[in-house]
Amino acid sequence: SWSALGLYSDTAFDGFAFQGTNGYAAYIDSGTAGFINCLFSGNIGGSQAGAIYADYSTKVSVIHCTLIGNSAYDASSSGGNALYANWDATLIIRNSILWNPSANNSFPEIEAPYATVSAANSIIRGGQYGGIDQTPGLLSSRWMSANSPARRVGAAGWSA
Repeated sequence: SWSALGLYSDTAFDGFAFQGTNGYAAYIDSGTAGFINCLFSGNIGGSQAGAIYADYSTKVSVIHCTLIGNSAYDASSSGGNALYANWDATLIIRNSILWNPSANNSFPEIEAPYATVSAANSIIRGGQYGGIDQTPGLLSSRWMSANSPARRVGAAGWSA
């Protein structure tokens, strides 16, 4: 599988939308990547994830982001719908929504064998890594509805 965006050195994105890719929306090969205020939606990735693939020893921060409607295409894999982190990678998730039910709803949001994952103040389907397992209440525009459980619960001061 290919990716729409391949990163090979330290990079940060603020306010970008990654939508409708056929391959990982972002593949991080080395270094540090920060995604802040970004939307990942409708991406169909490789066998591991639809939105972000973090390879060996990379560090990826997902801050104030929404990852919705992404999927791994290989139903026989053990990949996650949103994020995959390979050996010794580090994932940091803050104030974000990861809600990507697959066709059979069996894939987790995050697959991170031998990686370090830290999540806080985030809605993560299945409650992985301490995330809140509650429907995020998003509108079709991907904005939060008035009754979204994510409203007014984020913590200020997070950065990539």
